[in-house]
Amino acid sequence: MNTHDLVLGTSSDGEPIAPDGSPVSLLAEFPAGRDGTVIDRFLRPRNTIIELGCGAGRLINPLAARGHYAVGVDISAEMLARLRGPRAVCEDITTCSLDEQFHLVLLASHLLNTCSSADAAAFLRSCRHHVRDDGRVLVQLTDPEWCRALSPGDSWSNGGFDREILSVTRLGPEEFEIQMCYRKGDRVWTSRWRDRLVSAADFAAMADDAGLRLSDDLTGAPDWFCLVPRRTDR
Repeated sequence: MNTHDLVLGTSSDGEPIAPDGSPVSLLAEFPAGRDGTVIDRFLRPRNTIIELGCGAGRLINPLAARGHYAVGVDISAEMLARLRGPRAVCEDITTCSLDEQFHLVLLASHLLNTCSSADAAAFLRSCRHHVRDDGRVLVQLTDPEWCRALSPGDSWSNGGFDREILSVTRLGPEEFEIQMCYRKGDRVWTSRWRDRLVSAADFAAMADDAGLRLSDDLTGAPDWFCLVPRRTDR
């Protein structure tokens, strides 16, 4: 399923369920964690921020709470209903074209790894459309070393959530299907997704096609990259 084809189901108790099996209400509780620390490196007081594919607000809600003008774009009204503070825009991010530009554009949650090549190109074009000439685009990509090293039984905890890898299936040289179990308190659920690794060269070429280029700014994390408008000389 492509990201822009998002269709939510419901559980037996009527709770909305994301396509990967995750309960939407619990997605809203996921902490920003290390990703929030990465974003903080690029913030100034009262920045304007847009997150494309914001989901239930894991990253954009805390930014709005800190006084930034924040906009969250997602195709799912159920996800957007969990936003607290940001302006919610229910649109497909492949075609979203707001009449605003922002200091910071976020494309998180490894969206470029879980969509088609055509959608990935459209996502980056949307990033370029929405970033100011003096702004930054932060993109999260799956860390290839992390993905290739995954094994069933790997587990870790973060913000009250326990996670465990249930299975890793190699579908191609650089494509994997991953199933993960999540636990929080007495709630347990699983999600499954396909991850297509993106090489540094391919990412640079995709960015260039969208009018962006890799910045010299360091994110401090192996799965986050900073892009700037290509025409900006900095």
